[in-house]
Amino acid sequence: LKKKLAYAGRPKTSVTIQRVRLASPIDYLSITKVMQKQLSNASSDSEQIYLNLTSGTPAMAAVSVLLGKGISKCRLLQTSPKGEIIEVEIPVDFAKEYTKASTSALLSLTSNSPKLSPAFKSITAISNSMRRTVAKAQKLALSDLPALILGETGSGKELMATAIHNASSRAAKPYRAVNCGALPESLVDSILFGHVKGAFTGADKDSVGLFEQANGGTLFLDEIGELPLTIQVKLLRALQQKEITKVGDVKAREIDVRIIAATHRDLFEMTIDSTFREDLFYRLAVGVIEMPPLRHRSEDIPHLIGVL
Repeated sequence: LKKKLAYAGRPKTSVTIQRVRLASPIDYLSITKVMQKQLSNASSDSEQIYLNLTSGTPAMAAVSVLLGKGISKCRLLQTSPKGEIIEVEIPVDFAKEYTKASTSALLSLTSNSPKLSPAFKSITAISNSMRRTVAKAQKLALSDLPALILGETGSGKELMATAIHNASSRAAKPYRAVNCGALPESLVDSILFGHVKGAFTGADKDSVGLFEQANGGTLFLDEIGELPLTIQVKLLRALQQKEITKVGDVKAREIDVRIIAATHRDLFEMTIDSTFREDLFYRLAVGVIEMPPLRHRSEDIPHLIGVL
């Protein structure tokens, strides 16, 4: 490969081989774990990623397609018998298919709807639209899946996130909430993941970030669409590998945190514009709750006015 690159006028291009251990060349779990780690590292360091679907086993190719489609800057390639390099277009909108699949999975979590948890009593749900939303949220609360709450500003996203936590098996564990849009860009890394003494000017002692504070419980990331791309990379790693690294530290720390995220922005459009990572979107949008605006739930207005 180095010779071919030299012939192509790229003698200084670095070529490295990453050796990994697989349980089997057809073991999907093993392949996926290795691929996720390698792609996460490559994605944080590269402007463009290319995956060759021709090499390896069919299992490797399948995992490459699934993970590669989740990265906006990843291009899939294959080679022809004549040695031609052909770009592969997968004619499937994974974002839409993923959302439909996650919705179906939520609806099938429980065949019989359990009695409404007291945690949801704080949510006004007289209208049919809110009743359906609360019922879906309760099913999501019974699982330990990440959740993404979508809705306009003021539609009650934080109230819903709190209810999901309080109705979950993590209710007795820590709950932390943060508005990502209000975090200073220079401190967002430290606030979320913590830092060690001497990591930067003013860091005169170790600091515990929100992830560690919420360990065992739930972390609510409001307005997640405002997070810088550099922080999105670290958040993705925390979700995939269940570990974080403090600012200024080299040691990774294991964490067990359920993420509930919320935004009023259109993350579908943001993934297209490459302002929000597709792979992070897929990780968060396992359970999607869409909060209806008040104009679509007029039956709730009299009760809300009475409460106020």
